Parts: sequence; structure tokens; C-alpha cells
Amino acid sequence: MNRLFLSFCFLVVCIGFLSAQSSAFVLIDVSGSVPKSSTADAQAMVMEMCEGKFVKRAQWEWLSGPEPSLQQLLSSGGLVNPAQDGYLMIMPMGIESSHRNHRVERIQSPQDIQLFFQNHYPRAYNAPYTFIDIARAMAASLAKGSNIGIQSYYLIEISDFASDIPDAPPTYTVSELKAMSEYGSSSANVTKLGTLMYNNSNYWIVISRVNVQTMNVPPLNSGSTNVTKKELTLLKPGGIKSQPETSSSSVITVVWKCLGCDSTTEYTVRARYSGAKSGVKAIEKTVVGTTTAAIPVVEAGDYIITVSATGMATQTGYVKVKGGSANGPNGTGKKRFPVFILLLAAAGIGYYFWRQRQSNAEDDPGDYGQKRPSDKDHDGRSASSRNSNNSSGGKSSGGELW
Repeated sequence: MNRLFLSFCFLVVCIGFLSAQSSAFVLIDVSGSVPKSSTADAQAMVMEMCEGKFVKRAQWEWLSGPEPSLQQLLSSGGLVNPAQDGYLMIMPMGIESSHRNHRVERIQSPQDIQLFFQNHYPRAYNAPYTFIDIARAMAASLAKGSNIGIQSYYLIEISDFASDIPDAPPTYTVSELKAMSEYGSSSANVTKLGTLMYNNSNYWIVISRVNVQTMNVPPLNSGSTNVTKKELTLLKPGGIKSQPETSSSSVITVVWKCLGCDSTTEYTVRARYSGAKSGVKAIEKTVVGTTTAAIPVVEAGDYIITVSATGMATQTGYVKVKGGSANGPNGTGKKRFPVFILLLAAAGIGYYFWRQRQSNAEDDPGDYGQKRPSDKDHDGRSASSRNSNNSSGGKSSGGELW
């Protein structure tokens, strides 16, 4: 009874340890000896293993395993746990320097796993050799580096494991040689969990658990181009240059997501007109803590949309706007009469009435004006002749002499 209880406790601990793992490093043989008919199935199955949706293909059989705990993760849960910010690596195994072309990203959603495989899984299998030991050792060193810093991971190797002998001995750096030496002497830290074989051939998928916490491999920091803790993905508009997304609205809605970003991340969203009309200015907007923006445009036509943030690759989308804003010459709404024309018309009308009033004042001064010398009295005489008569002693009608 006690033995049964202890066995049960041991199984619980093992399952708990396995489920605590959240990262998977995938090492892929890219040599020319790989059977090309197997690569698509291998890619699909390994992606499903990471997602927890594994379905074995007909031409593949388990040569050993899988262990019950691994089987449970493959069908539900997955080898990469987005809830724990797990890491996913793809590293090619070819010539001695192929491992440097690896990619590592932090996974925060199941969709990130699919995008990672779509963007980074190898498509060319033409390397003359397959150097496996260096790839295993450098994967462990990268896991111990400060910019990844994990204690363990699942190792998935896809290869024919053929023993290649190059024409000349490989050239390794001192750190690479040390990593290979330490990894080779730490076999106790690598536990094989299962092996899949393709069509009774020499091509396998081998799944192991690697504990690097007690390994003496030197830690290695992956370059910033390889470890992307923050990464932008543009969701809308999703059009490409040859097939832009279409919009009948004068406001372009831009939506994106950012892996590893927080509420303080600042994004710059830019809409650049690429149509036939010249002189249309680009529209730029800066937002913080949100992953959506509305960009109003004036002109109808093609636009290039970019979203950027510090330290991340700029994302680009394409959209064709069928109608601009109401204020634009190609707008779809009701056009407004230009304000400056209204002001000009008002000024002209005001000047016209002012001139009319001035002209009337000259012709009929009323109580406020004086007659000009050329004005005449009702008797037909000019003012000057009348003044001349007065000064010579003549009488004015009804008046007396001064």
C-alpha cells in the first residue's frame, strides 16, 4: 500500500514538472539528405505538439514512447505554454554555422505559435552536412543566457541523424567548443520522452526534456534580431500591395497587436497616400497604451499604412479608399462652400453699399453737408455771384444791408 502511494506521488510530481515546462526548442535538419516528402508532415505535427493539438499522420509511427505525461501534453496543453510566456525556438542544423540563423520568440497566445512556424520554419533543404552536436550545445547556452534565462525546455529534433564527414574539419569558436564539451558531459540532464519514425526510414522526430539549470554550458545571449520579446503584428488593414484592402469609409481603421508590450508602449501610425494625385500630405498619429487608431483621410485612392514602435520592426498594410472625407475634392459627403469665398463676397457687398452711401451724401448732403461753389440756388445764380452782389451794396431779397 505504501509503495503504491509513493508511486502515485512520484507520478504526480513528474506530471507537475512536465506541465511546468513552457518552452520548446526545435532543431531541424536542413541537409540535402532529408526526404522532401516528409517535411510538410513534420512541420505540421511539431506545430501541433507545441499547441497541444497533436494528430499523428499515417506514415509516422512511434518507435519509442511517448511517455504518458508527454502524451497528455501533446493532446491538450501543448509543449509551449503561452500563459507562462514560454519561448519557442527554431534552429537549423546544417553546416557548422547554421545554428546562428536561429529564431527565438516569446509566445503569449496560441496564434503566436502558428505565426512563428509560418514565418520561420525552414523551406530549403540543401546543406551539404548536418552538424548536430553544435546545435544542441548552442541551444542550451542560449537557454541559459540572460535574455531568455529558462531552467529547462523541450528539445524536438527532426533529422535523419546521418553521420556526416566534411571535407575539412569544422572551425568553432572557443565558446562553441566549451558548450559542446559541457553539453556532451551532461547527458544525465537530457531525458528522452518519445521518438517518431517516418515510413520505416531513417528519419525521426525525437522529443526530449533538457534541464540546463545544472549544466555548465556557458550562457549565451541571443542577438536582438533573434530574440524578439516585443513584436508588432498588423491585423487591419490586411491587404498587400498588389491586392489592397478596400474601404468605403473616409476613416481608415488600423488595428494591430504587440507581443510583450505594455500600457506604456508608444506607437506611431502613418497613412501615406500613394495614388495618382500629387501634393497629398501624409497623416501621422501617435497613440499610447492602445492597439487601434482611426485615421481620417481627405482623398480617395490608395494608401500605405505603417505602424511602428521603438525597437520593433515596422509593420505595413495597404488599403484603397473609395471615397474621401466631405471636405476633400473627392469626398463622398456633402461639400462645404469654401469660407474664404464667402468672406470675399461679403467684403465686396459691403464695399458696394459704402460707395452708394458716399455718392448719395455728395448729391444730397442734408443737414450735415455744405454746398460746394459749383452748386446753384433755386434762382439759377451761383453762390459766387450772389456773394458779389452782396458786397457791392445790393439788397438781398427780404434782407437788410449789413
